[in-house]
Amino acid sequence: MKPIINKQIAGSRQPIATPHSSFLIFSFYLLLFTFTAPVAAQNALTQAQQGDAAFSQKNYTAAVENYRNALSAGQTSPELLYNLGNAYFRLDSLAQAILYYERTLRLDPSFDDARENLQLANSRTVDRISPLPSFFLADWVHTLASRISFPAWRIITLLVLALLAAAIVAFLLSHSLHRRKLAFSVAVLFTVLTVASFLLLLAAIHHANDHSQAVVMQQSVAVKSTPEEVSPDKLILHEGTKVTISQTLSGYHEIILADGTKGWCDTNSVERI
Repeated sequence: MKPIINKQIAGSRQPIATPHSSFLIFSFYLLLFTFTAPVAAQNALTQAQQGDAAFSQKNYTAAVENYRNALSAGQTSPELLYNLGNAYFRLDSLAQAILYYERTLRLDPSFDDARENLQLANSRTVDRISPLPSFFLADWVHTLASRISFPAWRIITLLVLALLAAAIVAFLLSHSLHRRKLAFSVAVLFTVLTVASFLLLLAAIHHANDHSQAVVMQQSVAVKSTPEEVSPDKLILHEGTKVTISQTLSGYHEIILADGTKGWCDTNSVERI
């Protein structure tokens, strides 16, 4: 697994500012941003490149440190998250590797290398949880929404909508009965496609903004019946297992497993994707 080389990388009263002073303040912050933003971006890029170099030298600990520094400096890209996941995988930190592969796919659902590495990392986890059966149409919608980013679905929706508008115009302007029938049939088709693409766009937006998914970060975690320390253990989960957080109470997350099992775990034992 070679890393992808990054290509970029109410209080007291205050005096009311006059228009002149407001302009000076705005100019100051604009100049400050103009000079500091490139420096920060260059620092993040340098950290990412140092991470690539450390990874190539099989110094995965240094690679992780540099990649995390790049993230702290403000650089966030699918390639950087993917590289960080690879470095963690080489260090046998399965939970961290899975977390960053998942985050990579949140930014770029079409990142096939990250998806393959995620499957490999998941195959090495301890817990084997069979998901609940679901309706095939729901699976189809989830697959499309999670594999194509919502900006791409937005473009697809606008394109289909434009074609629908063109078909309607052709229907209204055509004087031939045959052409009007053809335009009407095309308009009906694109109406269905517009509705479908819009629903998939909404699903993609929901997937991108869904922060309820989390990964178990500790080697083993006791899942309890209630959000209390004295509550009996319901089951034990291990690092890398993916869960859904439904609510948080008294320092505990209520989690739902893929098979529908519910329980409570310490908030520090999982990290949101």
